[in-house]
Amino acid sequence: MKIKSGFTLAEVMITVGIIGIIAAVTIPALINTMPNQELIMFKKAYYNTSRIVAELINDDDLYPDIENEENPEIVGFAITNFQEQLGLDSEARYQGQQYSDNSKFCGLFAAKLNASQVDCEQATNFQNGNVQGNFTTTDGIVWIMPIGDFVEGLQYIVVDTNGQKGGNCSDADTSDATGGTTSVCDDGVSPDEFAISVDKFGHIEAIGDVAKEYIRTTRTSQSYRETVNCLANNNCK
Repeated sequence: MKIKSGFTLAEVMITVGIIGIIAAVTIPALINTMPNQELIMFKKAYYNTSRIVAELINDDDLYPDIENEENPEIVGFAITNFQEQLGLDSEARYQGQQYSDNSKFCGLFAAKLNASQVDCEQATNFQNGNVQGNFTTTDGIVWIMPIGDFVEGLQYIVVDTNGQKGGNCSDADTSDATGGTTSVCDDGVSPDEFAISVDKFGHIEAIGDVAKEYIRTTRTSQSYRETVNCLANNNCK
């Protein structure tokens, strides 16, 4: 006579309990080691902004470094609409293209990013789920650029880190700072739209607590550093 063998109910319950304990311990650890995609993409946008703004403000062919005693506020990015009055060429030339007036900063910035389908002729926003910015880069980040002269104060670069995906919203600080350019996230929804302020001297700053925390956040795992680097260089496999 064959004797049937198998697990008793008690053994099964003990096994399930052990698996549950292991999962409870390991899953949070795994989540903490996985890169936050919005964090990575915003950091990439922020570092690209820092790099490009520095390149533009230090390029005398694009933004001449002048001293104007009669109008000391017209310096840096603010000279765009006053170049003729200052005896300068009113148009900046970069890679065979000409840039001038309120769209100059947007156009030059897009050229530095090698963006395509660029429209710098008018201001836009991300309200009500709209993610149609001035241009989209190959990494899927949608950019809203300042269309202005930088004379009156801060201008804002606003980015949606995942385009059509995600919540398409920002924290309240970001929306307030940018004059309602973005929709505010509902409770429990993580923002994927962030703002970076730029002044006429080329100083930049992340706007809002979430964005500032993302910039401060550092991780030491090699895989995280490799992910950030490959995203920055557009060569992730």
